[in-house]
Amino acid sequence: MRQQELRTYRRRRTTRTSGFHTCGETTGGECQIKRAQRYIMHQEVETFTFRRTDIILTELFDTGNGMLAFGGYLYTDKPLAISFHLQYVINGRSYEYQADYQRPIRVNDWNNIGFHKEICLDDGELVEVAAAEMKIRGEANTFLEFISIDFGPICKEEYIGDNLQESGVKLSI
Repeated sequence: MRQQELRTYRRRRTTRTSGFHTCGETTGGECQIKRAQRYIMHQEVETFTFRRTDIILTELFDTGNGMLAFGGYLYTDKPLAISFHLQYVINGRSYEYQADYQRPIRVNDWNNIGFHKEICLDDGELVEVAAAEMKIRGEANTFLEFISIDFGPICKEEYIGDNLQESGVKLSI
């Protein structure tokens, strides 16, 4: 079996000394949603389109790639199927990406939904225009609620450069 060097994450500094603090209404593993954007489906297929321009991609993990991501949280009262379609333009050239949301959508519960697309930065770091289309299939009169919907580049500081250190852990294959 061949030995391989594994890279691992670097732990962040502690921000809390006594764990999570909660009120008497929730446990530490949940939250209360005070306000969400509600939408009633008028037909069996509803399409939501999100557009952005002039997105600067950041190289991640010294790989020569950046990521464009779309996501958020969805609540529904009936079963659904979701698919995503991404169109973006870099240096005048158009690209497309399509993905079906594979996990089951839980009814009467919040679901984290979304996708990310790895993009080679050889063509450029500026996404001139991007459109993320979310198609939701379900019964008419299904109600949907959305919170924390976002669409943009992944640029978390911990993912930039060579911040991940060699751990010394070896993997046998």
